[in-house]
Amino acid sequence: FILAPWMNIPPTLTYTITGNPSILGAYIDATLSNIPAGYELNNAIYPSNCADHTVAINVGQAYIMDVYSSLYPDKLPLFAQSPKWAKINWLYNHLDWYPGYQWYDIQGFIWLYDTTPWNGAAQGSVPALTALTTKMKADAELYGTDYKVPPGGWATIIFVPQGTLSTATIPTIQTVLVRVDP
Repeated sequence: FILAPWMNIPPTLTYTITGNPSILGAYIDATLSNIPAGYELNNAIYPSNCADHTVAINVGQAYIMDVYSSLYPDKLPLFAQSPKWAKINWLYNHLDWYPGYQWYDIQGFIWLYDTTPWNGAAQGSVPALTALTTKMKADAELYGTDYKVPPGGWATIIFVPQGTLSTATIPTIQTVLVRVDP
């Protein structure tokens, strides 16, 4: 038997950006808290990325977030339902294809899949589009469109403000994410 990946995630948690820039190798560091025992996420600091480059989120502010798995993108609010999650999962499982990649290559890659794609100009601490980010996107288009996370592979956990309606067409704050091994 081969079992499909499944993630035991809490329905909600508290998400607080505690590091910008990140010291853990991502765009930002986030403290996840108010997570009961028994879930794949723990009360800890996680390297985190942003899915929306044009929507703000405040450093140091605690947000109560609903938690979603990229393995089930149809469960996300309407604005976040996208084929990008398969491509982001593909990249997370193929980072070994890109020796020397940096956190900003991954952040730029994610922003290239934003609803209004990133134009590649330097933004905040993210430098202008790199050749490696461009290569990552080209490869994801070739190999990641229908990507299914294998058992033991990496998947994305997505956070949106608690109570966001399933029919919402725009985010009220930045959609943020972490990667975990389901």
